[in-house]
Order: sequence, then structure tokens, then C-alpha cells
Amino acid sequence: MNYELNWTIRNFRQKKVNCINLRE
Repeated sequence: MNYELNWTIRNFRQKKVNCINLRE
């Protein structure tokens, strides 16, 4: 369970970074 949560958080952060990169 902890592993899944960690993966979800990583995936969310990755998408956030991608969004920021696209905006710039």
C-alpha cells in the first residue's frame, strides 16, 4: 500500500513538472 501511494505521489509530481515545462 505504501508503495502504491509513493508511486501516485511521484506520478502527480511528474505531471505537475510537465505542466510547468509546457507553460514555459
